[in-house]
Amino acid sequence: MATPANPNASQNVRRILNYIEDLPNGATNRVMSSQDLAPWITGVASGYASRVTALHTLTGEWVSMVGADYGYDRPLSEILAGNVTLADHWNAGGLVTLHAHPFNPWTGGSAWDTSTRHIERIYNPSYAVYTTWRTVLDRWAQGLADLQNRGVVVLWRPFHEMTLNDTFWWSVGQCADISNPWEFIGAWQDMFNYFTYTWNLNNLIWVYATGNSDTWSRVDYPYPGDGYADIVAIDVYSDSLTIRGSGYSRLTALGKPFAITEFGPATRDGTYNNAFTINQVRSNYPLTTYVHQWHSYTGNLIAIIDNQNATGYLTDSWILNRDELDWNVTTSRSYRIDQTRVVSGTTLLHLVVSFLNAADEVQHVNDFVLQILTSEDTETMVREVIEGYHNRIDYDTVQANTQDSSISLSDTDPLGQRADIAAMVGVEQEL
Repeated sequence: MATPANPNASQNVRRILNYIEDLPNGATNRVMSSQDLAPWITGVASGYASRVTALHTLTGEWVSMVGADYGYDRPLSEILAGNVTLADHWNAGGLVTLHAHPFNPWTGGSAWDTSTRHIERIYNPSYAVYTTWRTVLDRWAQGLADLQNRGVVVLWRPFHEMTLNDTFWWSVGQCADISNPWEFIGAWQDMFNYFTYTWNLNNLIWVYATGNSDTWSRVDYPYPGDGYADIVAIDVYSDSLTIRGSGYSRLTALGKPFAITEFGPATRDGTYNNAFTINQVRSNYPLTTYVHQWHSYTGNLIAIIDNQNATGYLTDSWILNRDELDWNVTTSRSYRIDQTRVVSGTTLLHLVVSFLNAADEVQHVNDFVLQILTSEDTETMVREVIEGYHNRIDYDTVQANTQDSSISLSDTDPLGQRADIAAMVGVEQEL
């Protein structure tokens, strides 16, 4: 099982990270579809309508994940407004990823302004830029905290494409030695510690995403360490979806789940065949867990819906869409249930209660568990049992609103294990 970088990570972070880690082990539904919504957080609602809802109308499929940008110095009010759309996607069963293009904290110029940059100073209180950067971090943290309060887990992707040496002000080309870019690593670790231990943001999955640069700037050099990242990834813009050099092998060797966190064709006239994306992943990068397609913008048709064969792409057997996401209903997880939090608030609860009412015998609960564990198609059975159940009902809410919201099993459980039942109902304590 995956160990989150944040030792205080929420149970949903742990479940989602484990789920993502397991995706390459499946025969089908192993690469999550994902779509970026807009260049700015202010455009996420309209971007969702034109790039996600319209895509569903066209193909019958909802992408698993949507993404947005907290950068460009947008005020907190706009970030919070954009969060509503992101939370709606989460509440519909999807996932959320966020990145940022922060303005240059020295000059106030864009993220691409490299005229002044000393990244080691943004986390050193001796410099004035430290205060400027902390203001940016605080604004982002407030947005992320709002999502945490809404129950949303965020795949957080800061300082993206840092290995493109001179593209952004945070790029590692400014470091004295790009083979040991301690200045950049310090900035990443400082943000991680600030968000984790000062802001108590326990809803983040930390995504280390490099540029497609391995032929001139190795993708693993700026890696901040296993204790500071959960997923490793790369951004690729290419009609052939080719990862340069040894980028794929270097990143997957780090032992974390792998993703393509930005993708777009180089030819941007709408003629790209989306199905090529998954065919290339299947043939050359099979450990990929998701591909996040970039948004279109003026003169550049990049989004899934703006290119060819969207239906063929989203209905490919390897693609995992929102309606197929079952990270909270996975029978392969290892969970334990205690005497008072066996099942609660689910269709499964009512089924178990019916067993008890019919026979007035707790053994029937164990009989049902045995049926689940010995089924030849456990996953299908679980899906049938929980069909129609919204899998994020809070236990305390259920307890307050369900007449019989907890059932105690006898101490003489003939199975000695109820892991699959626990995983189905989202029990809080992992083994």
